[in-house]
Amino acid sequence: GFGPGLRDVPEREEIFAGVHPYLRAAEPERRTNAVLALGWLADERALPDLAPFLGDAASAMRHWAAVSIGRYRTPEANRVLLDRLREADERDRTTIVTILGKTDDPEIVEPLIELLETAKSGGSRLPSAIFDAICRFDRKDVRRTLESCADDFFCPGQDHAIRRLKDLREGRAAGAWT
Repeated sequence: GFGPGLRDVPEREEIFAGVHPYLRAAEPERRTNAVLALGWLADERALPDLAPFLGDAASAMRHWAAVSIGRYRTPEANRVLLDRLREADERDRTTIVTILGKTDDPEIVEPLIELLETAKSGGSRLPSAIFDAICRFDRKDVRRTLESCADDFFCPGQDHAIRRLKDLREGRAAGAWT
């Protein structure tokens, strides 16, 4: 999991102030480390500074920016990630969906269902990540989507998601899955 991070560290303000300038460093390693440090701090003031890294030219930077923003586990951070889904390539979408799937924010469900409806299976991991993210929620639209996709997709996570849905419907699981 993402763990608690540094939210309760007394020196948090000093760390935030010290890390922030490195976001503009010439060396990619320093920028990456700054992005990771701000993720550990989980200080929402940093979200506007972290969001542009989701569109960085380097795929590793995009990945670590998504992971760092995902550590916040807040509706605001989830919105930043959801906004990036529209422009992201498939690899980044899969990363973002996987991160969003670790939250309990019901606001992620509709955008992910919309994304699933546009995804093509063809060896893609994206539908599997979406199935796994949304099947945590016991909602009619989730059940309807999983059932309607049964014939449209074949991917590694689909059978698992449908089994989890069946278990929920038969009362063997309560509420959101973990």
